[in-house]
Amino acid sequence: MRIRIAVGTLALALVGPAVLVAPAEATLPPEHGFVTSSVTLPFDATQAKALGRDLTGDGKADNQLANVFAALVAQGLDLTQTWNGDIRSGRIVMLHSLRSRSLVTDRNATWQLWYGVPVTNPNLTGTGTFVAGPTRSARIPAKLVRHHLSTAASTIPVRMDLGSGPFQMPMVVGRVFATCFTRCTGGRINGAFRSTSINAVFIPRFAQVLQALVNRDCVGPPPGTCTDGSTGATVDQIFDTAPHDLVITTDEVRKSGLVQALLAPDVDLYKADGSRGKDGKKDSISFGFGFSAVKARIVH
Repeated sequence: MRIRIAVGTLALALVGPAVLVAPAEATLPPEHGFVTSSVTLPFDATQAKALGRDLTGDGKADNQLANVFAALVAQGLDLTQTWNGDIRSGRIVMLHSLRSRSLVTDRNATWQLWYGVPVTNPNLTGTGTFVAGPTRSARIPAKLVRHHLSTAASTIPVRMDLGSGPFQMPMVVGRVFATCFTRCTGGRINGAFRSTSINAVFIPRFAQVLQALVNRDCVGPPPGTCTDGSTGATVDQIFDTAPHDLVITTDEVRKSGLVQALLAPDVDLYKADGSRGKDGKKDSISFGFGFSAVKARIVH
């Protein structure tokens, strides 16, 4: 049974018989802070399934954006190292605020994601202190059962890096799952990005990554100046349309048949007027990724 709960102006969807309601500010339990120490991205069908979640009710794990990461890995781009490099260097400080009376069982907990102020050489040993920045999710109702955390659905900001620097998109119907003791392991964040966000934010960043590959492998001036068999040569062949100037524009990437196939919406989450619901037209792209986190003190 799927139950929707209105908390203020935020619509939260939770699958299950229990209704989770975030406690009022004055009654919040103690905070257990964590900082992300690593992320795991889906690069093949097995990982996409393991890190995905059924958003459509058809019994299959949805993780459409995994197709893009798989395509990039096939071209020699290790995006896990790129994203984790930002975490290790402190460019991306992804914090988790779990408020619960126990890390074993608590059906009235809350979880909130914060992005901390960037810091050089972050302490990821479990004893670090981090300053929370302005970017955060709402405080989301959650429950812990034998250390296993699951949250209701909400909009969660996701900050990532394809290789051209960190950027951020809002993940809708996002849920968090993890097993939390002195650290959080087996973590997953699952939801979807609306096609409008993919077009406005993801594709321009994707174009920057592709351009960097062309710049590396094609000395110019065009034509015929790419190193034979190089990734840059392949990218230029696929995306660089007339006048074949070794410049990969956002528009060229957006119109590419390959990108349109890789980034085809796979879930229907919104009506034509923008309200939550289904209208028979797929409008969002599912995504799920893994994370691990260690204890941290969060300064608000």
